[in-house]
Amino acid sequence: MECKILFENSEEFGNHKGLGILKGKVKKFKKPETSNLKIPHMGWNKIFPKNHDAIFKNMDSNFYLYFIHSYYIETEKKNILGETIYGEKFISAVQNDNVFGLQPHPEKSHKNGLQILKNFIEI
Repeated sequence: MECKILFENSEEFGNHKGLGILKGKVKKFKKPETSNLKIPHMGWNKIFPKNHDAIFKNMDSNFYLYFIHSYYIETEKKNILGETIYGEKFISAVQNDNVFGLQPHPEKSHKNGLQILKNFIEI
């Protein structure tokens, strides 16, 4: 499921109401005028897990995953599973009970992505 549906609202393709499964919103990255960073954020980047108990089990503390996106999430601290830095720090993994959301694409992230998918199946 796309993250924009999981949250209370999203700026993707206008301003739309979501299902509210997770509190918060999906917002569009604004390109900093003083930076060479491109939007969408595309390529390999580190994710910094906040815990290793579930989705990031058996993974290094800082690992690379593949990203392609133009949006970031604002949510409650209790839902944050991981963060990434692309110009500034943004939330890249969330959880609320048995609902997980990932900004990176595990299916395109080689060995690390396979481990995430394996962990998800075993939860």
